[in-house]
Amino acid sequence: MSKTSTLHIIVDNRERKLMALLKEKHPNIKFEAKQLDIADIVITEDVAIERKEGFDFVSSIMDNRLFEQCFRLKETYSTAIL
Repeated sequence: MSKTSTLHIIVDNRERKLMALLKEKHPNIKFEAKQLDIADIVITEDVAIERKEGFDFVSSIMDNRLFEQCFRLKETYSTAIL
């Protein structure tokens, strides 16, 4: 008999594709959608993820947003994941 636990996370409410994917593919991940100033996903008070897709990743490097986002992410969370 396997025991399945539920993970509770916070997802930035602008991440619509991610929320749809979580609902469809990962029913054991429960999430609260709210606007986040830093990060796209907060796992715990110490762990957060900034998620980038191809075009956004490249454009954020070219206009130096990526480095600022990484700096702010690391300032706020002890474990920051890009």
